[in-house]
Amino acid sequence: MPLPWHCPKPAEDDPEAPKRVQLLLESASYRQADEDPALLAQPQMRGVRLHLDYWKAEQLLQAQHVAHTIVVFGSTRTCEPAAAARGLASAREALDAAPDDAQALANVRIAERIVEKSRYYEIAREFGRLVAEANRGRASNQLVVMTGGGPGIMEAANRGAFDVGEKTIGCNVKLPHPQFPNPYISPDLCFHFHYFAIRKLLL
Repeated sequence: MPLPWHCPKPAEDDPEAPKRVQLLLESASYRQADEDPALLAQPQMRGVRLHLDYWKAEQLLQAQHVAHTIVVFGSTRTCEPAAAARGLASAREALDAAPDDAQALANVRIAERIVEKSRYYEIAREFGRLVAEANRGRASNQLVVMTGGGPGIMEAANRGAFDVGEKTIGCNVKLPHPQFPNPYISPDLCFHFHYFAIRKLLL
C-alpha cells in the first residue's frame, strides 16, 4: 500500500488539491537547485559556477587518466599552407579586378604574410605528432597535447596528435561572438569554459 507522500492529495478530499499540487511541482521554488538554470545564472552564484567550471574539466581529465599535458599556444590566424595559398590567389584575383583599390592591395599584402607564416602550421602539427607518439604504448594518457581548442597553431598541434590516433585536449571559452572547436580534439576531452580564469588555470 502506498505511503501518504507517494501520491498527491486526492480530489475526493479536496477538488482543487490536484491542481494546486501541480502548480507547486511546476513552480521555480520547487525546482532542485542543481537543475535550476535561472538560479545558477545569478551573480551571487559566481563562486558555484567557477567551481563547476573547474571540476567538470578536472574530473574528465581524471577519467581519461591524463597525468601530464604539453600546452601549445599560438596565432589563430596561422592556417595550413594550402588554405593560405587559396587565400592569396583569391586576394590577387580581387586586385586584378580592381588594380586601383587600396584595400585590395592591402589584402594581397596580408595574404602574402599569411602564406609566409603558414609553415609554422606544419611545424606545430609535427610537434603535436611527436608529443603524441611519445605517449604511445603507455597504459594511460600520461602525456597529452592541450590547446585552447581554436584554429591556427592550436588546431595544428591537436591535428598532429589526431594524425597518429592519440588523445588530444582543447579548451574553448565563452566569447561574445560565435566560435567552434577545431575538429581534431578528442570528443571526450573537448571543454567549453565560462570563465577565462578557469580556462587559464587548466592550461
